[in-house]
Amino acid sequence: RELHDEFGQALTAHNLNLHNLRSDLECDSDAYQSALDQLISETGELLVHIRQLAQDLRPPMLDTLGFSTAVTTYCHEFARRSNIPVQVHIDPKLGELTDPDAIILYRILQESLTNISKHAQASTIWVDVADEGERISLMVQDNGIGFDTRVERKSGIGLTGIRERLALVGGELDLRSRKGHGTILCTYLPAKPIGAEGKEQR
Repeated sequence: RELHDEFGQALTAHNLNLHNLRSDLECDSDAYQSALDQLISETGELLVHIRQLAQDLRPPMLDTLGFSTAVTTYCHEFARRSNIPVQVHIDPKLGELTDPDAIILYRILQESLTNISKHAQASTIWVDVADEGERISLMVQDNGIGFDTRVERKSGIGLTGIRERLALVGGELDLRSRKGHGTILCTYLPAKPIGAEGKEQR
């Protein structure tokens, strides 16, 4: 909220001031005009970056739709943008996730689908979220070209971020792929207890 409200509004005002300065500037020097144009462009890029950071910390869709609907909606929107069909299954037993778990799984889903669209050359994707009792699982599978998992750390396909997110909550990653046979990425998060009632929040 502070990134969006404080820094975002300050940068918006700063950008307006730059625009006003360019309009009021009487000097015809191309160098001055070029420098101002560059400042305006950089300010706009910084504003976009801060807004993205704010969304990354707390995806708005999770608040407005809840985890299950947010996952389904994102998959459908991704399929529309990428022209890759995504078949989604959400376990009916899946309850409410803790905030950290919901954010981490949602981000892992986004990163996984992005990786597939960039590298896999897949024609179909399957997404499954399941309540396994002691843990919550997210599986993302594709029928793309696959890769050698022994060299994936050097391949630049963005799995380091997924591992780092899982490490924050004691999660696990199971990655299976073979050249020409697609990829299955499974992540597991331990179920988290909530409150004094001894219930679990999924």
